[in-house]
Amino acid sequence: MILQLWYNFFSSTVDSVFLFNKNGLQIKLLSIGKQGDESVINAVFINTTPVTFTNLSFQVAVPKTMKLRLDPLSSTNVAPLNTAQTMQMLHITNVNNNDIRLRFKVCYAVNGALVEETGEYPSQK
Repeated sequence: MILQLWYNFFSSTVDSVFLFNKNGLQIKLLSIGKQGDESVINAVFINTTPVTFTNLSFQVAVPKTMKLRLDPLSSTNVAPLNTAQTMQMLHITNVNNNDIRLRFKVCYAVNGALVEETGEYPSQK
């Protein structure tokens, strides 16, 4: 089921997928398009709390059969209450057309306290 949702995501039948949703931080993946073997994805960082998140960093890894290029974050701050969104573009080259899998690490500070979270997609729960 999850792999089918992921396939649909990259076939543009699903516009977005939540990669992460915890402690007021949401990371949404939006499919921008596909050209040849490259999928372009916009990672959108949303803060639902009344406090600004600072020092944001986002690391992503894909399997060795794929190549990943990350554009820089649009900002290292995520504004409170979804008043503005921070974004980062991911370019994934997948010549074998395998199901795309991601591992990620997101770090940010809330009131000076560092928060570090990891995960993968599709989730391996």
